[in-house]
Amino acid sequence: MSAAMPKTEPAVLFAALGDSTRIDLLDRLGNGAPRSIASLAVGMPISRQALTKHLRVLERAGLASATPDGR
Repeated sequence: MSAAMPKTEPAVLFAALGDSTRIDLLDRLGNGAPRSIASLAVGMPISRQALTKHLRVLERAGLASATPDGR
């Protein structure tokens, strides 16, 4: 873990990784390039609102970050 990354409780981390949708999201985000919710949602069988909830779980676990852009 890098020094810039805050320490996450193991339970939070494992809970975030315990869902196949979130694992798929991490795979899509794996190259580190910024992605919009709309681009992440392409081909996924869930709504953008559900996708946002999954991303928040990943963010709380320190596995993803969000940058507001637009409205």
